[in-house]
Amino acid sequence: MTNNFSNRRTRAALVLAGVPALATGLVLGLGGGADASSANASERTAAQPAVELVNLLQPADIDDAFRVSSAIRSVVSAGNGSYGMSACTGEEQMGDVVGKAANYFYGVYTARAAATNTKFTVDQNVADQSSAKRAATKYAFIVRQVRGCQHEPAGHWRYGVAHRLTIGAGTATWMTTTNGDGTSAGGIVVALSGRHLAVAEGNLGAAPAIRRLAVDTLRQLR
Repeated sequence: MTNNFSNRRTRAALVLAGVPALATGLVLGLGGGADASSANASERTAAQPAVELVNLLQPADIDDAFRVSSAIRSVVSAGNGSYGMSACTGEEQMGDVVGKAANYFYGVYTARAAATNTKFTVDQNVADQSSAKRAATKYAFIVRQVRGCQHEPAGHWRYGVAHRLTIGAGTATWMTTTNGDGTSAGGIVVALSGRHLAVAEGNLGAAPAIRRLAVDTLRQLR
């Protein structure tokens, strides 16, 4: 499927000038901003800095994927990898997987979906690695970890089929989540761009929304 970004909504820009490195509890709203054009993949990887606040999803991304009917509350912070990685991996922390030496940011996004007026949450971890090769290894490991929840006993929630998405910014694996009663319950995205990694998980939305979330995660992660 070809993605057409020409009609994307204006994205909210996170301006780091004057923002402390530990921006704990920063609440973001929708605002103006523009995307930079994609660079050659090898050049991007070679010059790619450590992850920053701007590599997290932004409120406009949440609206893009889920079409909200309320204000989007986004609370983001720098961290040390102590946040949980996914619903599937339980108490395992992002730092347990990618190492405490990485740079981390974490975001929680809450809003109401326009279609159902249902409140939902998206959680995201972003981190970096010392090289693109190491990041690719960790990406593959995380994908294997979360795919462990694709096959669960009857009546238990599970992830669905793993879909691979590659665009100029990188590669992502995304899966929808299904409740034990068969109803849709959001999904998870694991993304890789150069030496940057991300895991984003929402508790609402069917396949089109989770796929869109994967696209937006990659575009921010680069």
